[in-house]
Amino acid sequence: KASLGFAIQTNGTILSPAWLEAFSRHRVHVGVSIDGDRLAHDRHRLDKRGRSTFETTKRNLERLVDWSNDDRALGPSTISVLDWRNDLAEIYRSFRAMGVREMSFLLPDRSRDDGFAGDGETAAAYGRQLADVFEAWLKEDDASVFVRQIERALARFRLGGPMRSENVQIVVVQSDGSIALNDSYIPALPWYRDLPQTSVDDTPLRDHLTLVRSLESEAGLHSLPSGCNGCEWARLCRGGDVENRFSRNGGFNNPSAY
Repeated sequence: KASLGFAIQTNGTILSPAWLEAFSRHRVHVGVSIDGDRLAHDRHRLDKRGRSTFETTKRNLERLVDWSNDDRALGPSTISVLDWRNDLAEIYRSFRAMGVREMSFLLPDRSRDDGFAGDGETAAAYGRQLADVFEAWLKEDDASVFVRQIERALARFRLGGPMRSENVQIVVVQSDGSIALNDSYIPALPWYRDLPQTSVDDTPLRDHLTLVRSLESEAGLHSLPSGCNGCEWARLCRGGDVENRFSRNGGFNNPSAY
């Protein structure tokens, strides 16, 4: 038996009472995209006129914390895209000060073909940032705080079963009703944009999931890259996140760009 949940990811710039009522009525988990303090957030999240969105996003995130009344099913959670120039430990502490207890820190979209920009941006720099988050989380010592990347890492060492989102199947529905493969695959854009399109109007969920499994199997998304064979960390790393393994020439049969 599968349980079905709804979630929405928003930049947090518009939050009306009508939206809050709809989220409550339909039990929708709300995630907010916020990259940190004003400096970190406004590096990549200005509005169309080039103006800061930080204060509005922060204010609405705090409203969502109060609105959820500690109901984890409603959230809010945060998603932050890493930038090697940001202080991740301080960002973690600022989210906790706002009452946020579920966070995710995403590596920037990179395929094997993309490379890194500038001397300071390296895979090692992002590794240090994630380590900084882990140390801040460990120092706080609050088991109710969930950081997705920490949970994923610790689950590899834990004997008590998979992480809580290990068996989750994400179905992305666009505003026009089209159903997409998990949009975390967007770094593999040459592959992603040519995938067949389905719609909630004419495709049952079961048929869509069957198609997804077929496409992922065909692309080798669940196979260990051949370049990782023999590596002592292969069982823990598993070649890295699939979307960061893509190249135009090798498909997904590469170790992660990270």
